[in-house]
Amino acid sequence: MNNEDLFAQLRLKPHKRLSLRSDVRYLRLSNPSDLWYTGGGAFQQKTFGFVGRPTGGKKDLGTLFDLSLDYNLTPNTILGLYASDVRGGSVAGNVCPQNGPHPSANHFYLELMQRF
Repeated sequence: MNNEDLFAQLRLKPHKRLSLRSDVRYLRLSNPSDLWYTGGGAFQQKTFGFVGRPTGGKKDLGTLFDLSLDYNLTPNTILGLYASDVRGGSVAGNVCPQNGPHPSANHFYLELMQRF
């Protein structure tokens, strides 16, 4: 891996049925002269499943803020909620200049899990 991940995490259980977790992660490249790699792994012969993008000599990938909530409806049924916000750093701004100097993205999902 060519990145560094500094993070803080808070986990709370305010009720026996409810669990909360929040993370803040600051991501950056280990070396500003390296590429920013992305991909799913070894599944393509021509790229080995990874693509590298030039960083413009920058290291800051961005900061992730997330929150997850799990509520036990029954001992075997859990309702989960997740939300995150990513604030892109200078590397993302160089790679995607059309999105501004610090592009951002949001992700949200709701799930219902049944254990058998």
